[in-house]
Amino acid sequence: MDETEGLWPVRVGLFPDESFVSWFTRVAWAHGLSAAELYRAAIPGERLGGKDLDRHLGHDLAESLERHTGVPVADIRQASFQRWCGTVYPVDEGAASIPWLPCLGGSGVAPRPLQNALKRASMAVRKIPHNARSLTGMVPDGAGKAIGFESSLERDFVLMTRFLHPTAKLDEQPVRIEFQDQTGDARSYVPDFLVTYEDSPADLVEVKPAEDLARNRAQYRSKFAAAGAYANARGWQFRVVTEVDIRGPEIKAYRFLLPYRDRQPDPGVIARILRASRSIGPTSAKLLLAPLFTSDDELAHGLTALWHLVAAGVLTADLSRMPSTEALISPMPERRKG
Repeated sequence: MDETEGLWPVRVGLFPDESFVSWFTRVAWAHGLSAAELYRAAIPGERLGGKDLDRHLGHDLAESLERHTGVPVADIRQASFQRWCGTVYPVDEGAASIPWLPCLGGSGVAPRPLQNALKRASMAVRKIPHNARSLTGMVPDGAGKAIGFESSLERDFVLMTRFLHPTAKLDEQPVRIEFQDQTGDARSYVPDFLVTYEDSPADLVEVKPAEDLARNRAQYRSKFAAAGAYANARGWQFRVVTEVDIRGPEIKAYRFLLPYRDRQPDPGVIARILRASRSIGPTSAKLLLAPLFTSDDELAHGLTALWHLVAAGVLTADLSRMPSTEALISPMPERRKG
């Protein structure tokens, strides 16, 4: 995403009566970024920190967002809370907390965007609580629902699974397993996720930081054994995954590309890119698109279509280099007949 010139690839409009932070967060997610990363893209060299952007929307940020999103400054300002400054809340710089205004989980930015807007149909046996000490939230599942998480590592597991297994169904906090611990006391355990695949056994998954797993392995032994037995009885597999399994060099690509998977670019633009890719062969995204699109607006549409093709598995890419336009893009190998 170009941080200094022109419109960003994904157009995200304001909903009626939507707050600025809600819209700002949707713009960030649409480009595979966090709110803090989008803030740095909009104002290079600046940090979001703990400011509440609904109460303290700077002129530089509003103008930059108009330039990059096409949404007028007047509409952006109307979405903020600034018109109520001095009446509903006192004049401040957006850093003080307001008891009745909930914060975005763990980030210090208010209010919590998206969570009330996303409709969830979940089989969860335990509700994920809002936690000021860790990151909690939801990841859209591409089917109008959302998957809850209660740590950044769980979030990245969901993103990785959604990218690598687009037809899989994910459910958070799926089952409650009763077991006895080492002392014989009755306990219960709720694994983090159930991943149901179309053509292979489901995975019952616990996500743990490697350091926590190593430090508390003995404490976890009983409940993990119970989860393994529970899964085996149902033809599933029980897996414990850590950041070693999740946060490879491709994780940034998963975050960036997922919003493009469900986009519907112009079929003519897609056809031009596919013809060029088959003709040129493996090359960088920049060199692939340069001969095809001359204006900034055309190039923005071309980039959106290209990232959609990569996200949908029609073209392959060096995911470790994403989201750079220097990443190597290749046509999918043709299947051998017979």
